[in-house]
Amino acid sequence: MCVVSISEGVLEVIPRPKMTDEERKAKKSALRKKWGKENKEKFKQYLVEWRRKNPDKIKKYGRKYRQDHAEKIIEKDLRYKNRNAEKKKERNAKRYQENKETINKRNTEYRAKNKENAKNRNAELYKKNKDKIKRQHKEWVKANPDKVIALSKVHNHNRRARIISSKGRLSLGVEKKLLSIQKNRCAVCRTSLKKTGFHIDHIIPLARGGENVDSNVQVTCPKCNHEKSAKDPIQFMREKGFLL
Repeated sequence: MCVVSISEGVLEVIPRPKMTDEERKAKKSALRKKWGKENKEKFKQYLVEWRRKNPDKIKKYGRKYRQDHAEKIIEKDLRYKNRNAEKKKERNAKRYQENKETINKRNTEYRAKNKENAKNRNAELYKKNKDKIKRQHKEWVKANPDKVIALSKVHNHNRRARIISSKGRLSLGVEKKLLSIQKNRCAVCRTSLKKTGFHIDHIIPLARGGENVDSNVQVTCPKCNHEKSAKDPIQFMREKGFLL
């Protein structure tokens, strides 16, 4: 490309200066933006189609952008979190409730594969937020006395099983499932557990080689659990007159 100039009756051809690569890219980008503004629907459709055909390129560009603009992204995320703290909290809570089992399973698998990393990260988080965590824990304990009792029962069984090297670990919430299955009745005498309270009982006692797993526990009234203790379950039921 060139420019024609006539000065003092003399025809002069002046070469147009070449654009640098950066200038050329900037010009193309400006033209694309202009076309996109003038043709919003077409541009939107084009982007959708391009993303569908080029997933690998998108990942590659995304990685490079995150590496080149790490600090900028962190600042942007912090600003967004501060502006939308409540909204994000509600969204995360809703997402957790909708995908509870999948999320818990994934977290359990991750912790099993990365025990040391998870331990160090939790210790660091606790150290940084010690007062806040303690305050939240006290508030939760005060607001959920029934859950605290149930959790302590599961925790105590798991702790005792570890001490005697018994296999397995009771899952959190197992007592709720058992109460629902047994319709809030003692597995032995069928009395109402709403009146008496309940104990988590190992069907085959740990002392007799039973495993500390959900399939080997039931809920009983405190009286039946104390009477059964470490007895053989069949022998105990015969003593109670339920088996011949």
